[in-house]
Amino acid sequence: MRQRKRPAVGMRVKVGMTAALVLAAIVVLLQMLYRQVHASEWTMQDAAVKQAYEQTILAKAERVEPFVGELAYEIIYGTDKLGQRIIVWMADGDVHTEYETDGVAEDAIVKQLRTSNPKARLMRVSPGKLLNDYVWEAFYKQKEDDGVLRYYYNYYRFADGELLDTFRLSLQ
Repeated sequence: MRQRKRPAVGMRVKVGMTAALVLAAIVVLLQMLYRQVHASEWTMQDAAVKQAYEQTILAKAERVEPFVGELAYEIIYGTDKLGQRIIVWMADGDVHTEYETDGVAEDAIVKQLRTSNPKARLMRVSPGKLLNDYVWEAFYKQKEDDGVLRYYYNYYRFADGELLDTFRLSLQ
């Protein structure tokens, strides 16, 4: 009976080390690509936060989200010096600040959408601006009666939660 030759332990170690190095190189390259792709967005967000610190009562920024309407906004969530929660809308030439308590809460908008449209699958709710109104934008999808899946945007006035408009996206 012949015994099979087993590769030397040194060879297995070399193959394992090579695979680990290749994997590490791929991870590093993907991380560099991710940073390069997002660098301009992060730079814009940092500039918006800096401007908000200078022009508003914002004392601590917690997160920044983009909103694109007539203008491109950076929506900054944070707190003032007393720790009260605020939202800042920042765009070229337009800076607006609201205490969260001065408007309808995001949770109330979610509840209002789900009550009025139980078939809706909510994707996100975010502050924005529609014409001259600061709003909550609710993005959702739902199946129509004919089985077609459609996407919608509902706009609710920030101050009182009134539904201002609904945009239905076309299928194309």
